[in-house]
Amino acid sequence: MSRLPEFREPFPSQEPRLDRLKKIHRQLLIVGSYPGSLSSAMLTVATILALHLSDIDATVGLTDCFQKYLEISAFLSCVIASLFIWVLACYLKKFLVRSLLQYRGWIYEGKRPSGKTKLFLITLRALNGWFFPFTKKLYEFQGVLPLLPVPAIEESVKEYVTSMQPLLSPEKYVELERQGNEFLQKHGSQLQWNLMIKYWSSHNYVNDWWEEYAYLGGRKSLAINFNFYCLESNEEFFTRNVAAKAAMLVYGALKVRESIEKQTLQPLLIQGVIPLCSSQYERMFNTTRIPGEAMDTLMHLESSHHIIVYYKGKYFHVPVCHKNGQILSLPELQQQFLRVLEDESKPADGEEKLAALTTLDRTTWARNRRTFFSTGLNKISLDAIEKSAFVMPIDDEEYSAEDNTTETPYLNNFGRAGLYGNGYNRWFDKSFNFIVGKNGRAAFNVEHSWGDGTIISRMYQILDPKNMLQREDFDENGLINQVITGPVPQPSRLAWELSEECILTIESAAVLMKSRLINVDLQINHHRAFGKEFLKECKVSPDAFIQMALQLAYYRDQGDFVQTYEVAMTRLYKFGRTETVRSCTRESCDWVLAMQNPDASNQEKLHLFRLACEKHQQNYRRAISGKGFDRHLFALLIISKYLKIESDFLKYAASSPWFPLTTTQTPTRGKTMDSKPILTSGGGLGPSCSDGYGVSYVFGGENDIVFHISSYKDSPKNDSLRLWEKIVSALGDIRKVHLNEAMDDVVDADLSTKKIS
Repeated sequence: MSRLPEFREPFPSQEPRLDRLKKIHRQLLIVGSYPGSLSSAMLTVATILALHLSDIDATVGLTDCFQKYLEISAFLSCVIASLFIWVLACYLKKFLVRSLLQYRGWIYEGKRPSGKTKLFLITLRALNGWFFPFTKKLYEFQGVLPLLPVPAIEESVKEYVTSMQPLLSPEKYVELERQGNEFLQKHGSQLQWNLMIKYWSSHNYVNDWWEEYAYLGGRKSLAINFNFYCLESNEEFFTRNVAAKAAMLVYGALKVRESIEKQTLQPLLIQGVIPLCSSQYERMFNTTRIPGEAMDTLMHLESSHHIIVYYKGKYFHVPVCHKNGQILSLPELQQQFLRVLEDESKPADGEEKLAALTTLDRTTWARNRRTFFSTGLNKISLDAIEKSAFVMPIDDEEYSAEDNTTETPYLNNFGRAGLYGNGYNRWFDKSFNFIVGKNGRAAFNVEHSWGDGTIISRMYQILDPKNMLQREDFDENGLINQVITGPVPQPSRLAWELSEECILTIESAAVLMKSRLINVDLQINHHRAFGKEFLKECKVSPDAFIQMALQLAYYRDQGDFVQTYEVAMTRLYKFGRTETVRSCTRESCDWVLAMQNPDASNQEKLHLFRLACEKHQQNYRRAISGKGFDRHLFALLIISKYLKIESDFLKYAASSPWFPLTTTQTPTRGKTMDSKPILTSGGGLGPSCSDGYGVSYVFGGENDIVFHISSYKDSPKNDSLRLWEKIVSALGDIRKVHLNEAMDDVVDADLSTKKIS
């Protein structure tokens, strides 16, 4: 019987402390000197020295000054003066670039930028070197990114109160207005002043509090409530062999990690010159959320040379690097997975469902972790999981991103695999689980506290296996047919000594999780009647178009309006993460009611639709440019808790029903093949509350929109399939309004022609 050895060694330090310090110092040097460079420093010194030798003092007396007061040679004082001038020039350029990056006029303009924006782009590019997008390091822009601004408190209160108007009765709205004014008069100035102190003394006035209280402080289970998923497309690939496909996915992921560590991954730039914050990349790998009784923590290692593979109820410690840190080659990684797949040993008692513990509420999991995994063999094996680069579950089930059929809900099954699996085959604490099906189809399950969907999506777009090998590199069994030239480190089984009490706890956690996952109603469907191509013809934002369709669909589904959350990124600012866009506005409600009114004219519906889309775009632009009010009010609430200030207004803002409709757009590549997405079928999330919907969507092509809709089956109000049908109907009705307008234009033009004749 084939059986891999057990991993019983105490978990080693993955990287010497001296090497970690060198990495940190190198990163600080790069960030600190930007937009200067070491080559520019050497050029500055060489030029000034050459001029000095020609009796030309380019340092304007600094050389003589340093020589006199430091009592050093003329040569050395010239070098010091040159470096001093270089540092001053760097700080001046840094100040100018940071000041330029405060400009947000380009956000509010269309495809034809104003003269001011053109000047801004030209100046910014000139300050950074004309071809700088092709040469910059990942973290190089961090030192020039502006700080997330603190909005005016009067503006945030006004915007919040206004956003609640369509959701409240006239009496409750007047009362909220009164509470807002009272809050401004009594506590507003004091709280805002204390928040400004936080702004001046930190890199981001809200990011650490948001991570701490919105994520790490949450006590609910991570599964379904916090973790999200991302799916591969159904695009045909060279092989369906699990070992070969897993090897390529791991190799691609580790190459992405290497590019992050070496900072060769290019930072994302809007319009080629405006940088986005790259800080979230740092914790994508080698990171685990550690449960705490009151507050979780994020454990991040600078490096990790192994991954954990979960297969048929067993955990395997799989080395993915040689001792020198070099990544194993593709055939070497394939051999690792062949060894794992050939292991015929049985799971230890309690091992198969062990990960069900990570589905418990965080306080209970923290107590069980301390009770059962704080010493001995269990601690060693748990350390191996938590200190791995990532976890890769290999499921004994085939997945497909094909459309659902009456007989087989292909997409729904694939989505469930990404969201929760069978409830005990995902280590939900890990930064991400890279899931591989029996036929090689892949998905992610992602823990949310370390980073957002845009980060993991970019990795998924980069590690395209088709770029690694050609069809001729595989044999008739789908295996990579390249030769292994040297020894490959051996994978090993994690060993466990689980007590009877621990096994009973694991079983009860698995039963509880099963009852939760069967309650999730997940529907994933393609909308192919039209896509982004038609949306562009409507001359409105495609995202605003979809958000309005969701408002109309939800109203038809529930007969009411609710607070709606759409995520917007704030990565234009240092350590920026997300802000809330409230899609339900007075304008959107007026339009929805007009669509429901049979007496409303087509022209009126179209006019109100464009007003609603424009309002949504205004709110979205405000959010990404640091003028959103939700994170601001959240930060004021935290300040009020510290200062023990009671405010009815902040209490209401914090305790009002939390976004029964939670929405997000999944980023993707724009290239398509046969109207299907190349790299992803999008991703999704669980519902935000017991009576809530979680809706995500991705533009898979010019004529393809994929919707992911989740809710709970035990909710008497919600039904995911019913909402999907309402979305299809809403999209079709909006299209009719626009087609009717086009038909009216044709008729008007025809009548005009006849009159002229």
